Amino acid sequence: MRILTKADKILILIIFIISILAMIGTFLLQYSDLEEEYVVIKINNQLIEKIPINNDTETTYSFNFNNEVGTIEISNGSVRMEKMDRTICPNQICSDTGWISKTYENIVCLPNRIIVTIEENTDAGIDIIS
Repeated sequence: MRILTKADKILILIIFIISILAMIGTFLLQYSDLEEEYVVIKINNQLIEKIPINNDTETTYSFNFNNEVGTIEISNGSVRMEKMDRTICPNQICSDTGWISKTYENIVCLPNRIIVTIEENTDAGIDIIS
């Protein structure tokens, strides 16, 4: 059986510290606000508005479609569609969706062809160099 020397113990400690620092750095980068997010409103696949949001944003935004008005509410980095009249949106699935806050979530109003999503800034820098 081989006994660990002082140099072996120091090397193991250095590798352990580097691993912990790498995990902390990855965690901080993943959950930091370096990525700017936007609420994107599209009607008939046409971009209507791109509103920057963060955890401090508290606002409502109204938009026009088919001679009607829709409203979204933005709060604490989340967004939801306000209820519309049943003559405009009979099933009200879009308002019943509730709050969304992730980039993979969306609010869809099929009768009016409205899509509300949260997207990250795509101009963050170079992704690949060829």
